[in-house]
Amino acid sequence: MSPATIIGLVLLLFWGAVTLGTDAPGLVHLLLTAGVYLVIHGLVTRTTPRGPRSER
Repeated sequence: MSPATIIGLVLLLFWGAVTLGTDAPGLVHLLLTAGVYLVIHGLVTRTTPRGPRSER
């Protein structure tokens, strides 16, 4: 797992805990946006091919 994916999952867990545990203000939902972005970014960059290998 890439660091972006791990950080994204931690943000999502923190967002869920704060949302269920308190009356979450609007800014807390930025954690949801950032977490989803980082998880998707981590998955896409992990599976993106690096390009053709040059053979010499």
